[in-house]
Amino acid sequence: MTVGGKAPINGTTIKFISTDGKESSSQVDADGSYVLADVPLGECKVVVQGATPPTGMITGDMPGMPKKSGGVPVPRKYEQPGELTFNVQKGKNTKDFDLAP
Repeated sequence: MTVGGKAPINGTTIKFISTDGKESSSQVDADGSYVLADVPLGECKVVVQGATPPTGMITGDMPGMPKKSGGVPVPRKYEQPGELTFNVQKGKNTKDFDLAP
Protein backbone atom coordinates (compact mmCIF):
# COMPACT_ATOMS: atom_id res chain seq x y z
CA MET A 1 0.00 0.00 0.00
CA THR A 2 1.25 3.44 -0.85
CA VAL A 3 0.11 7.04 -0.60
CA GLY A 4 0.89 8.83 -3.84
CA GLY A 5 3.45 6.14 -4.68
CA LYS A 6 5.26 6.40 -1.31
CA ALA A 7 5.12 4.19 1.78
CA PRO A 8 2.58 5.26 4.42
CA ILE A 9 3.53 6.62 7.83
CA ASN A 10 4.79 4.07 10.37
CA GLY A 11 2.00 2.52 12.44
CA THR A 12 -0.61 2.58 9.66
CA THR A 13 -3.27 -0.12 9.90
CA ILE A 14 -5.53 -1.62 7.23
CA LYS A 15 -8.87 -3.28 7.96
CA PHE A 16 -11.21 -5.27 5.71
CA ILE A 17 -14.89 -5.25 6.79
CA SER A 18 -17.40 -7.66 5.24
CA THR A 19 -21.03 -6.83 4.51
CA ASP A 20 -22.04 -8.75 7.67
CA GLY A 21 -19.58 -6.81 9.85
CA LYS A 22 -16.77 -9.37 10.17
CA GLU A 23 -13.33 -7.74 10.26
CA SER A 24 -9.68 -8.57 9.67
CA SER A 25 -6.91 -6.05 10.24
CA SER A 26 -3.14 -5.75 10.15
CA GLN A 27 -0.41 -3.21 10.65
CA VAL A 28 1.22 -2.04 7.42
CA ASP A 29 4.99 -2.61 7.23
CA ALA A 30 7.45 0.23 6.55
CA ASP A 31 7.62 -0.80 2.87
CA GLY A 32 3.82 -0.63 2.52
CA SER A 33 3.23 -4.40 2.57
CA TYR A 34 0.60 -6.06 4.75
CA VAL A 35 -0.67 -9.58 5.42
CA LEU A 36 -4.16 -10.34 6.69
CA ALA A 37 -5.43 -13.63 8.11
CA ASP A 38 -9.01 -14.91 8.23
CA VAL A 39 -10.29 -12.25 5.85
CA PRO A 40 -14.03 -12.60 5.22
CA LEU A 41 -14.89 -13.65 1.66
CA GLY A 42 -16.85 -11.42 -0.68
CA GLU A 43 -17.12 -7.66 -1.07
CA CYS A 44 -15.31 -5.85 1.76
CA LYS A 45 -15.01 -2.22 2.65
CA VAL A 46 -11.41 -1.27 3.37
CA VAL A 47 -10.40 1.21 6.06
CA VAL A 48 -6.87 2.61 6.34
CA GLN A 49 -5.81 4.51 9.44
CA GLY A 50 -2.51 6.36 9.56
CA ALA A 51 -0.79 6.78 12.90
CA THR A 52 -0.67 10.56 12.92
CA PRO A 53 -0.51 12.37 16.26
CA PRO A 54 -3.34 14.74 17.18
CA THR A 55 -3.00 18.35 16.00
CA GLY A 56 -0.75 20.36 18.28
CA MET A 57 0.94 17.31 19.79
CA ILE A 58 4.70 17.57 20.07
CA THR A 59 6.63 14.53 18.89
CA GLY A 60 10.28 13.74 19.29
CA ASP A 61 12.87 11.31 20.50
CA MET A 62 12.36 11.97 24.21
CA PRO A 63 11.39 9.07 26.49
CA GLY A 64 7.63 8.67 26.65
CA MET A 65 7.01 10.84 23.59
CA PRO A 66 5.74 9.43 20.27
CA LYS A 67 8.62 8.60 17.96
CA LYS A 68 9.22 10.56 14.80
CA SER A 69 8.18 8.31 11.97
CA GLY A 70 8.89 8.09 8.29
CA GLY A 71 6.39 7.70 5.53
CA VAL A 72 3.53 9.72 4.13
CA PRO A 73 0.45 10.45 6.27
CA VAL A 74 -2.74 8.68 5.20
CA PRO A 75 -5.54 11.13 4.30
CA ARG A 76 -8.39 10.94 6.83
CA LYS A 77 -10.98 10.15 4.15
CA TYR A 78 -9.66 6.56 4.09
CA GLU A 79 -10.55 6.11 7.77
CA GLN A 80 -14.24 5.85 6.79
CA PRO A 81 -15.70 2.65 5.30
CA GLY A 82 -16.73 2.99 1.67
CA GLU A 83 -13.87 4.98 0.15
CA LEU A 84 -12.09 1.71 -0.75
CA THR A 85 -13.50 -1.76 -1.49
CA PHE A 86 -12.10 -5.15 -2.47
CA ASN A 87 -13.78 -8.41 -3.46
CA VAL A 88 -12.00 -11.14 -1.47
CA GLN A 89 -11.94 -14.52 -3.24
CA LYS A 90 -11.15 -17.96 -1.81
CA GLY A 91 -7.40 -18.63 -1.79
CA LYS A 92 -4.54 -16.14 -1.95
CA ASN A 93 -5.47 -12.55 -2.79
CA THR A 94 -3.19 -9.62 -3.56
CA LYS A 95 -4.25 -5.98 -3.58
CA ASP A 96 -1.87 -3.05 -3.87
CA PHE A 97 -3.72 0.10 -2.91
CA ASP A 98 -2.18 3.42 -4.02
CA LEU A 99 -4.09 6.04 -2.06
CA ALA A 100 -4.47 9.53 -3.47
CA PRO A 101 -2.77 12.05 -1.14
